[in-house]
Amino acid sequence: MRCWTFFLLLACCWAASTQLASAAASRARAGPTGAAPALQALLRLMKQHETLDNGQSALLVKLAKDVVRALSGENSSQQPPARLAAGTLETLLRAGPRAATPVHRAQLLVERGKLLQLMGRAEAAEEQMEQAAALLTAELASWRVADQQGGGAAAAGQAAGQTTGGAAADAAGEAGQAEAASAALGAAGTARGKAAASAALSTLLDVASTLRQLGREARANELLTGAVAAAPMLGSANSYLRGLAQLSKLTDEQLEGVLSCILAVEGASDPAADGCSWMRLNGDGTQGPAHKPLPDKHRLYYAAHRGLHARRRYTEAWAALDKAKRLHFLPHTGNYTEKGYSGGLAEVRRLFPPAGEGSGNLAQAAATAANFAEDAQVNGSDAAAAAAEAGMPPAEPTKAAQPAEAQAAVTLQSAAGSSAAWLQRQLRKLTRARGPAAQGTDSQGDSGAAAGGGGRELQAIFVTGLPRSGSTLIEQILASHPEVFGAGEHTPMRPVASRLQELLEAGNGSVAAAALTQLRRRYLSGMRAKVPPERQASTRWIVDKSLANTWVLGHIAALLPDACLVHAVRHPADAALSAFQQSFFPHKVPWSFNLSTIAANVAAHHELMALWDAAFPGRVLHLHYAHMVADQEGSSRRLAQHCGLPWHDAMLRFYETDRTVQTASQLQVKKPIYTSSLDKWHAYKDGLAPLLLQLRETILRYEEQAGLPSSKQLLDELAAKAAEQQQATGQQPPAQGAADLAGVQAAAAEQQAATEDQETTPEGGGTTMLLAEANEADDAAPLAAAKHSSRDEL
Repeated sequence: MRCWTFFLLLACCWAASTQLASAAASRARAGPTGAAPALQALLRLMKQHETLDNGQSALLVKLAKDVVRALSGENSSQQPPARLAAGTLETLLRAGPRAATPVHRAQLLVERGKLLQLMGRAEAAEEQMEQAAALLTAELASWRVADQQGGGAAAAGQAAGQTTGGAAADAAGEAGQAEAASAALGAAGTARGKAAASAALSTLLDVASTLRQLGREARANELLTGAVAAAPMLGSANSYLRGLAQLSKLTDEQLEGVLSCILAVEGASDPAADGCSWMRLNGDGTQGPAHKPLPDKHRLYYAAHRGLHARRRYTEAWAALDKAKRLHFLPHTGNYTEKGYSGGLAEVRRLFPPAGEGSGNLAQAAATAANFAEDAQVNGSDAAAAAAEAGMPPAEPTKAAQPAEAQAAVTLQSAAGSSAAWLQRQLRKLTRARGPAAQGTDSQGDSGAAAGGGGRELQAIFVTGLPRSGSTLIEQILASHPEVFGAGEHTPMRPVASRLQELLEAGNGSVAAAALTQLRRRYLSGMRAKVPPERQASTRWIVDKSLANTWVLGHIAALLPDACLVHAVRHPADAALSAFQQSFFPHKVPWSFNLSTIAANVAAHHELMALWDAAFPGRVLHLHYAHMVADQEGSSRRLAQHCGLPWHDAMLRFYETDRTVQTASQLQVKKPIYTSSLDKWHAYKDGLAPLLLQLRETILRYEEQAGLPSSKQLLDELAAKAAEQQQATGQQPPAQGAADLAGVQAAAAEQQAATEDQETTPEGGGTTMLLAEANEADDAAPLAAAKHSSRDEL
């Protein structure tokens, strides 16, 4: 039974932590020193060849990508090593002029820009991206001119042979053949030019992605509009879909093109499908079969949903979204089995019972453990033993000797003794690969890397919540304070919590106070390493925004009793809809593709937070998105007060803060708060009915706690409607609408015409893919989405 409950909670945590797996995979591919060998190979190539041909230039670019990818993967929990990063920047700068083509030079600029972004040098990164964009757009323009000239010559030759007669026809035919031969010679060059243009187009999408992460939305959209227009001329369906996925919003013309392509790839006989016939072309330019498979076809439907949603054509928008989710998850269907959460919640409840219940409560022991850990003597053999137990070298002695009683082990025994071992296994599975920062040490005790400016210890702020519920917005508000650094989602807490659980298991539910101190330093040292050098002196607080921390808040409270805990919370129905609209990686967030599993996840999350409130009364600040919209300053001041921050007016101007954001809310946090993201679920209440009824009690309880208007009447109406449908058909209503988009469009045409004049884009306008809800919520997953060479996020 415990084996099953372990897997249940593991699934919960794994779904919430979308970026850890990606970083660990990168480290596994690169190895602990993957950047250095790739850089050495790049230097050898440059030493052997003063000038490079196409093949050597392609290898140069590959090695550059390997270096930057390895640096990114190895240092997800801290800044890249200064010397190695500086050496890479200098090498890429010298490599550029040696590349054979403008596209290769642009690709090296892109990699240099990505490294600068990783180092926190946003302005320098933007400069590199703009230089690359200039080279790439020039290459595309050059190919377009050459293609038009080549096509014109071939057409002229064919016309000359077909439209004249007699001797004149023979003469003209010979002339036409000569022109055709010339055109054929030009075609080979055109083919090479097309390959270069295709590479330029793909790289331009990477440039736009990075600019968007840097907060340059308008410039990114400008590049993407050109890319989407160029993709059909190159016959590049992949680039077309990637470009659509990144556009903040679709123009009427772009939406018409998307709907045309949906008809084309589905083999419809509708004349509108002819507008996207290029998507069925073979590689040699010949016409492919009507039902030619299209990789990543789901992106077309996501784009259609976004465009239709922005125009408030909600019936069609829901049909498009339903089709997108089905297509997207189809290859993964056999790899996912729906999990329950009751077993995992029961284990957490036993490990962290409500305050005041039982004497072996880990939650109750946390404060005592912290006090002992602070006062315990940590020197000599005791320090060595504690450090070894924590998996670290011993710290330097920092305090005078304390009475022997203060050195005693602090018992953190749960009410259910075996729960410690169970949770330890779950945490160990979560952390398959520990980054250097996570395993790093702080050999100087509370000073050094763990200390803030002026020797002050770094204070941790933990922000958690459901995906798309406002956690990125809260982090951005906090990071706008001059003494706060937003560290994002790559943090060392999970491996540290895993180590704590190992100690609990080894000690039969007990852990030495000194070991807690060492683990605490270990975490703070890893977090300090994430702060850029120029911010080290001024940073006193650091934000850990990992949504997976929801499941280890008890461990956080034990290790860091002075940590600030913040819960980003949003109306359950809005959070559920936004998760369904988001194009997550199916293997990372599989529960987001089905309304029933979304409802189960949302309900479990709210129940889990209620458990933490019972175990740690008053420790968690629940910051409601609806309250932040209604009273931004009041909510921000409560946030600052809860975390012990002195007030700073910059927290109200969070959208002006220049920092890289790598989650699905990267565009929203660059804009002021507005109201269009509230109660969005009402527009889709019929499609969401199964989920809403499943979440009925969670929704009503949330609305009462948050002081929001009750949805009881609406939910009662949906329940009655569902009962009538079941009675009429003898079947349960479908969990998701399966309507065909083309059929829904035809059925909705009359209604659409009647309301078209009143339809406007919702306030706040453009967003990323299905992110029309500006400033609303944050995604557990990093928008490694926007890196988009092979990613599906929006």
